[in-house]
Amino acid sequence: MGIMAVFKVGSRVSSNHASNILALAILAVVLFGCSTSSIVSASGFSRVHVYIHNDFTDQNLQPLSVHCKSRDDDLGERKLTISQYYHITFRPNIWGTTKFWCDMSWMDTTKNPPALVQGTFDIYINGREYGICNDECNWSVRQDGLYEFKTKTSKKYELVYPWPASS
Repeated sequence: MGIMAVFKVGSRVSSNHASNILALAILAVVLFGCSTSSIVSASGFSRVHVYIHNDFTDQNLQPLSVHCKSRDDDLGERKLTISQYYHITFRPNIWGTTKFWCDMSWMDTTKNPPALVQGTFDIYINGREYGICNDECNWSVRQDGLYEFKTKTSKKYELVYPWPASS
């Protein structure tokens, strides 16, 4: 919604006309602020928390290696032992294009010979997560894949990404 005011050059504006224009300007600011409040909360002014939990069940497995990045940030590599979690917090950008992905790997020592299991997974995509978990997203990394907690729908963890097949 755009507001356009036209003034004639050289004409006198009465104080009543000026106060009407001021009232319209204030009303426009208030209406614009109200109409964008849902956009603001969805597009990046509230802080988002992403938790990645190592929920492996076999105590003999090696730690889970997690290396998360966005287009602008490299968060470095973390090693998570069983039951540990990695907490990422950020503010999505105002364009609604924030995306984080993680390279994850672990050595499956239950196989003979042990096999490296690895994959790259999108753990936060601005538009997708807003409909699933809002500003707190929980991922459970298990031996069969990555599960996301569906806060707004089923209210349980659902498999989103199975581990890629080993070559």
